[in-house]
Amino acid sequence: MAAMTQTSLGSTLVITNPAARGGRAALGEREVLEFLQKNPSSTTSYEAYETQVPGDAARIAATAQGRDTVLVVGGDGCVHDAVNGLMHIPEDLRPALGVVPTGTGNDFARSLGMTLNNTGAALRDIFQGAVRTVDLGVIDAESPMGPTYFMETLSFGLDAAIALDASRRHNERAGRGDSNTFASSGLSIFSEKHDGWPFMATLIAGIGGAAAEAAGEMVNGSEMIFAVQVGPTYGGGFKIAPDAMPTDGLLDVCWSAPIPSTVKRLALFGLARFGHHKGSDSLEFRKVQRLEISFPEEEPPCQVDGEPLSGNTHIIECAPNALKVIVPPSCPW
Repeated sequence: MAAMTQTSLGSTLVITNPAARGGRAALGEREVLEFLQKNPSSTTSYEAYETQVPGDAARIAATAQGRDTVLVVGGDGCVHDAVNGLMHIPEDLRPALGVVPTGTGNDFARSLGMTLNNTGAALRDIFQGAVRTVDLGVIDAESPMGPTYFMETLSFGLDAAIALDASRRHNERAGRGDSNTFASSGLSIFSEKHDGWPFMATLIAGIGGAAAEAAGEMVNGSEMIFAVQVGPTYGGGFKIAPDAMPTDGLLDVCWSAPIPSTVKRLALFGLARFGHHKGSDSLEFRKVQRLEISFPEEEPPCQVDGEPLSGNTHIIECAPNALKVIVPPSCPW
């Protein structure tokens, strides 16, 4: 889709998680609403809602049919919910998504190139930016419960356990965590002895012809991390999939094989913070359009955009060009 520079957000729905980053998102919301009030040409109309519990942003965003923009003031969890709400709206009536990142991890906003935790700068990014389409990941599209979409990250294993532990610690500290919480949880959890989770997966690249797509690549073993990425980072900037591109129609997969020693595990964790882990013989990398994965013995920890997900078997696909988003001039792609 051709990029369109923003002069007005049109009819806009503002969704805020006021608890994000220890309540700093509430300040961000006030700054956003003050800006919209002082600059009436920035929208044709707007309404603002605050979330109270997980899932509220999805419910609210799903009501935005026919609006031009949904503007989320919060972190990855609120954005994740809003994305899943937006995907209930028919494509031709689906608003564009704008993000004012005020959370702890902000990995999706980081992938877009947005200024983090600075409301004024983020608003400049938006109004100097353009609308583009990005890919989403979709989990279990045929499930009776309906699909779950993710805009940045899905992982199984120790890295998921770290993300969920970091979220728990963040909540226990009333939101006073930061991206170092992920690193702290990682050092603790990666230091523990673990034999991994046996898995079987079929990876389909989506290129190379129908026969190659039908056959796929069969992989199995016992993994400690299995990450599926739309964008390159998780955990507040850990570049687990440094080559991931939200516009290439593919998901980037990284998994551990064989199980590394504790010392090597900690070294890889440190290298992954800056994306320097790709040369390791303990890791495998692929770009895929679809994968099917099962854990026959034990359900591993699983996180999707930082939120918990359950189940032993999953079908995961890339949904190309699924969502319109506002990206800043500094967008890296």
